[in-house]
Amino acid sequence: KQWYQRRVAITAGGRIKPTMSIIFTCNVCKTRQAKTMSKKSYEQGVVLIRCDGCDNLHLIADNMGWFRDEKVNVVDILMEKEEEVKTLSDVDLLDVTDLGLFNEAAGEKGG
Repeated sequence: KQWYQRRVAITAGGRIKPTMSIIFTCNVCKTRQAKTMSKKSYEQGVVLIRCDGCDNLHLIADNMGWFRDEKVNVVDILMEKEEEVKTLSDVDLLDVTDLGLFNEAAGEKGG
């Protein structure tokens, strides 16, 4: 399962920067982890995430055709593999046992 959440971050200049978070388990080493990325990169750029356990790179989004001829993101890739993806809102996160991983990925203290 992959878990996503949309958030915002505030830059040093006080601007709001939309971010997204993901919780996933690496298929290579089985490490469970959470990462954050900018929403703009996910929707318009290329996002690769390095596994904390084995340093494997995971393709999260390719909107520039670097790895495929068409735009693709992790939701598309997992649907091709018939794997489950769940998108969460901030409210949904209240019930997620992986909330501590999201907080760590966002630079907050886990709880």
